[in-house]
Amino acid sequence: MKSLLRRLTLPLVLAFFGIVMAQIGYDTLKRRYIEYIPQNGPRQIFSPVESPAAFWVLSAGVCAVGVLLLPLSVYIFFRSPRTAAVGTPVQRSTTRPTWSRHLWRFADIGLVALAVWTGYSETAPEKLRHTNPDAILCLVTFVTMPLFVVGTLWIAARRCNSFRRPSFDRLPLNIRHDPLEFLFVGTFTCLAMPIGATLRFPESGTVGFWTIAFYWCIFAGWIAGELIGYAIYRNRITTI
Repeated sequence: MKSLLRRLTLPLVLAFFGIVMAQIGYDTLKRRYIEYIPQNGPRQIFSPVESPAAFWVLSAGVCAVGVLLLPLSVYIFFRSPRTAAVGTPVQRSTTRPTWSRHLWRFADIGLVALAVWTGYSETAPEKLRHTNPDAILCLVTFVTMPLFVVGTLWIAARRCNSFRRPSFDRLPLNIRHDPLEFLFVGTFTCLAMPIGATLRFPESGTVGFWTIAFYWCIFAGWIAGELIGYAIYRNRITTI
C-alpha cells in the first residue's frame, strides 16, 4: 500500500494540473473570445479574428499542455519502480525514515498549492495597480531563466560527480548536492503560478494579461533550461 501511494504522488499532481489547464483552455476555445477590461481605456477582445496569436496561445496552447500532462502522468506511474517480487521491495540506496519522505512530499505539495494561490492573488486588481509588465520583460525573463537553470547544474557539477534523479520526497533546497530535486519541485512551482494567475484572466485587463504572460515565460524558460541542462549533464544523472 505504501509503495502504491509513493508511485501515485507525482502522477496525481501531474494529472491535477493537466485537468485544470485542459479545462481552462477548453473553456476559452468554446467561448471563442477573450475579453480584456483595461483599467484605463476601452475593452479589448482577443479572438481568432482579432489578435489571433494571443487567443490561440492562451486557449489551444494551454489546453494542449494540459492534455499532454495526462498521458505523461500515466507514463510516469507505470515507469515508477515496483517491487522486485511479492513481498520483496526494490533495494533503495537511502536509509531515510518513511516519515521524512512523507514530510517532504506534503511540504512540496503545499508549496505548489501556495504557488497557485500566489499567482491568483498577484493578478488581483489592487495588486496590478502597482505593476507594469510588458513584452520586453517577458522576453528578458524567457532568455534569462535557462541561464539560471543551467548555472544551477554547473555549480552542482563542480561539487558532485553524479546527480540523483528527483523523487518528490527529498529536501528541494540542497541545490549544490541534489540539484535535480530543486529543479523538479521548481518546475511544478513555476507551472502552478501561471495556472493560478490564469484563473483570474478574463477580468484582469491588459496589465493582468502581461502579468500572466510573465509567469508563463518563467515556466517556459525554466523548462527550456532543464532541457538544455539535462542534455549537457545527462551522463551525470543516476537512478539512485
